Amino acid sequence: MTGYGQCCGYVQGQNVVLSGACAAANATTTFPGCEEKVSAFADSYLRKLYTSLFGFTVVNVVCFVSGVILIQARNDEERYIRIGRKEGRTYNDSI
Repeated sequence: MTGYGQCCGYVQGQNVVLSGACAAANATTTFPGCEEKVSAFADSYLRKLYTSLFGFTVVNVVCFVSGVILIQARNDEERYIRIGRKEGRTYNDSI
């Protein structure tokens, strides 16, 4: 959480870990609580995560539709080859 400034405790003066700048006796009155900073960081992080996951879902849908189109095209080609063979045609470069 670098870049979010100095704070001590989650809520003002409560649950303070006495280390670093918060070890001073007047740290709880000098520095504000970290609730707003932690919430802002979590919001930013979760928005990026959600956007990435949603983008990946779009890629999955595109891959699925492409696979369905490929399977359908191969089935159509094989169907036309079977019809052609019944009529006596030969196919050397098919599927």
